[in-house]
Amino acid sequence: MARAKVMNISEVTGFEDGVVKLQDIFYFRHAGMKESKVQGSFTATGIIPNSMTQLQEAGIEIPVSLFTPENP
Repeated sequence: MARAKVMNISEVTGFEDGVVKLQDIFYFRHAGMKESKVQGSFTATGIIPNSMTQLQEAGIEIPVSLFTPENP
C-alpha cells in the first residue's frame, strides 16, 4: 500500500506566463525510518508568508517566530 507524504507547505505568490509561482514556507526534514514509517518533522524556511498581513487584518495572530528556521 502506497502512502502519500506532504513534503512542503507553500504559498502561492502569483501566476506568470501560465505558471503558478510558489514560495516554500515549511519543508519536511527527513530523519530516518522506524517500523517502515518515515520519521521527521516540518521546519521553517525563514520566509514569512505574504498573507500574514491579511491574516492579521482578519484578527488571526500568528507569531512570527513560527517562521524562524531551526538549526539542523
